[in-house]
Order: sequence, then structure tokens, then C-alpha cells
Amino acid sequence: MSFQRIKCPTLVIDDNSTDRMIMVAALDTLGFKNILEAEDGSIALGKLENAFDTLNPVQLIFLDWRMPKRDGAAVLQELKRSRKFKSVKVIMTTNVSDENSVKSALKDGVDDYIVKPVTLDLLRKKIENLGF
Repeated sequence: MSFQRIKCPTLVIDDNSTDRMIMVAALDTLGFKNILEAEDGSIALGKLENAFDTLNPVQLIFLDWRMPKRDGAAVLQELKRSRKFKSVKVIMTTNVSDENSVKSALKDGVDDYIVKPVTLDLLRKKIENLGF
């Protein structure tokens, strides 16, 4: 199945350039057409604002947990506090796999959680589960 209808911006936030490249390639394989990237939370929030202001808002974010400057938890809190962004779907993609961290992220508002490395089949399933 291809997600040809996902033409709105999708944002991949990860400080690791290799992980971003892998995620972007996987999303491209699945048919995503407008993939934005950010290497930290501050840059990501700027890209979210810009996409919103150009009337082409991001609807799906892949968010790393541990990043310098502004980590995934801080970005998530900001998204959930914002009227503009609280409906954006967020999938946490991280190496953090302990049960308490997963529960904490879900409690804080992520829509789903993927432990790296991300496989294409798992990614497809998680996206479909969110209704895309």
C-alpha cells in the first residue's frame, strides 16, 4: 500500500542525520511527498510555524526523544499546549525502550511509539493505525 494521499508536510525530527535519512527514505518509499526535516526541537518548531503560516500544515511528526537544545519531550509539551498544533499526530521514534519511558511518552500525548531501528512494515502499520 502506498500513502499517495499524504501530500501535506510530514516532519521528521531527529538530531542523528543517518536516522533522519533512513526515516525520510522509508517515508518516500511509502509514498509520502512532502517530507520536512529538523535536527532539533527549536528548528522543528520553526518549520511547523512556517508550514502553518503557508496554509500547508504538518499533520504527522516523527519525533526523536533525546536531542540537544530542545528534546522530544519539550517539543511534545509545546505541541500539546498550542491550539495550532495539538491535533498534529506524533509518533515517537527513539532508542529509548524501557517501559517507563514508553508509558511516560504516551501519557504526555504521543500518538504512538517506535523503538529504533524502524522497519518499513512497522512504520506502515503505525501510520495506518493513525488513520492515514
